Amino acid sequence: MEQRGKQFHFVIGDAASIPLQVTPRESETAWRAVVEMELATPFDVSVAPLMRVSYLIDEGLGEAELILTLQHVIVDAVSGTALLREILTLCADLAGGETPPQTADLALLPAAEHLFPARYRGRRGRLRCAPFLLRQMADEIGYRIRSRGTRQPPVHAAGQPRILSLELPAAETRTLVRRCRKAGVTLNSALCAALLLTVNRELHAGAATPLRNFNFANLRPYLESPLPDGDLGSYFAMLRITTTVQGDMDCWTLARELNRTVYEAAKRGEKFTNLLMSGAVIRMLFARKSFRMGNTALGYTGVATLPQTYGATRLTELHAFISNFALGPEYTAHVRLFAGRLVWDIVYLDCDMDAAVAEKIGRETLGLLTAEEA
Repeated sequence: MEQRGKQFHFVIGDAASIPLQVTPRESETAWRAVVEMELATPFDVSVAPLMRVSYLIDEGLGEAELILTLQHVIVDAVSGTALLREILTLCADLAGGETPPQTADLALLPAAEHLFPARYRGRRGRLRCAPFLLRQMADEIGYRIRSRGTRQPPVHAAGQPRILSLELPAAETRTLVRRCRKAGVTLNSALCAALLLTVNRELHAGAATPLRNFNFANLRPYLESPLPDGDLGSYFAMLRITTTVQGDMDCWTLARELNRTVYEAAKRGEKFTNLLMSGAVIRMLFARKSFRMGNTALGYTGVATLPQTYGATRLTELHAFISNFALGPEYTAHVRLFAGRLVWDIVYLDCDMDAAVAEKIGRETLGLLTAEEA
């Protein structure tokens, strides 16, 4: 990757070997420590490759974990899932004695903004950015005023990422999906509402507090030339939503409010303008590095389109963690449907909370989503 002016660009250079570390699998949970170490180990984006692989194996039990660590600038949830599918398929072919097919080098994909619909490109796109930036500035000023006197996520000099995984069983997941349809909200809105409400109760004592949540939008279906899932790249937008939350609020009322806010932002095309202005917004947020980006972040990526059988290998669990950092949200969750179950993969910093608090927030969030209707 090279810097040209204020922008960074990928360049094609000599092929670099992807680091592979193979270690004995000492226990069923040994992979968690490896993941936490990987999350805390940054990439040098100026040097390839932007990927590492760890393989933990227990040959006696015939069980193993494959851990892929990738820099987010080269992969999103869609292409990351496709990459994993290709690797598992290739391993199954090799184990079956098949010769892997010869493949050509992948071409560099264009930046997302070059594939936006015409009204969001060039001069027309820049004109649309002005009102978006004004809304962001107004939101920032309003947030600063309304959050005076409330608990603010502390800024730490350093912190170690910790992970937590929770699941909603298949039967309860089906019930939740039906309830979302009945309430007229997306599953993503329900998840965000429950998480914000639980964080308010546990970290803000239920007081009326403006909280910030980050949503993530997959841009691939909306590009001028839709990209296949297998095209490795990062094509998503991060949407910031600020809403006042109080502990005694009804979860589904909050879900409908968030759903309406996201829908209105989508109508304004903010999934495009947000990405176009992401550099300016990040610089505005981090100008003084005196406060955190937000309270929560939740990425719901839908159904994981992965077969569970690859030759003699069976895929039993699938997890994905998004790295946190000192100025990021206090509680970050990556959620997907896998084998009918709703899987929550959570990242937090040990200087923000301990494992007991992180698990309490997670389990109470699932409790809100599965509580019986009054």
